[in-house]
Amino acid sequence: MDSAEAESFTGPQASPTASIEPAYVDIEHLDARYGRPRKPASAVRRTLAGLGVGLLGGLLAAQCVYLYRSEIARELPGLRPLLAAACAELGCELPFPRDAALIGLDASDLQSEPGKPGHYVLNVTVNNRADYAQTWPHMELTLTDGRELPIARRVLGPEEWLPPEQRQEAFASHDAVNARIPFAAPQLSPTGYRVYIFYP
Repeated sequence: MDSAEAESFTGPQASPTASIEPAYVDIEHLDARYGRPRKPASAVRRTLAGLGVGLLGGLLAAQCVYLYRSEIARELPGLRPLLAAACAELGCELPFPRDAALIGLDASDLQSEPGKPGHYVLNVTVNNRADYAQTWPHMELTLTDGRELPIARRVLGPEEWLPPEQRQEAFASHDAVNARIPFAAPQLSPTGYRVYIFYP
């Protein structure tokens, strides 16, 4: 490779004595187009802005606690008394969870009362399988005939099927209730029954 080819390959080199002139910047033109640079905020303004952000964050947290109070009380039972007291002041309610899938009917038996035609007794064992207390459920009793078709149906609230000595604020976790429910159906002759536990 000759010197001409090397020069065309590497290109011209800048003179070591060459200097670079700074470009001229028209500040007035930039200010007119983009506006003047903002001045740093004062300490008072920064303090007020921080207080405002903290206040809005606190309001958002309080709103989240209000909206999810039942879930918080379920996951953190120790906070339920505090949340209940706050709800009492605010006029809101703090209901217990209502998960019917975790309410089990462990046993049931329907028998006629001896010497009392048309009178029956339903014995049931209801169990709360949840890891947390729940609202007392409702119970639906359906009497059926020989073809297992319903001939009568009645819904019992907690105050109707729950034994008086076991009535508490809520159905405690992993607690079982044995209930004896007498009733009369003088004009019916049921041969079967069904019991359904649910929340209305």
